[in-house]
Amino acid sequence: MTTSSSGKRSDARHPSVDIAELTAKIKAEAIRLGFDAVGVCRAGRANTLEALDAWLASGYNAGMAYLARRREAYEHPEHVLPGCRS
Repeated sequence: MTTSSSGKRSDARHPSVDIAELTAKIKAEAIRLGFDAVGVCRAGRANTLEALDAWLASGYNAGMAYLARRREAYEHPEHVLPGCRS
């Protein structure tokens, strides 16, 4: 995949995608469907994972054991949705 100076990405599946335009269309459609808010972010490693680990180690999750069980899912979206990008 390549990104041009105009903000367009190109790969085999999507020859020329203007990211800003696509994001605007997604947000507009979500609002049209009745969502109160919508956002798009990169699909990358969580930058707060160390804080989550410390929080879990302190036992603050109390009866919410699923938080520790799903740690890998919180680490990176790829662990939940292989191939995701944003």
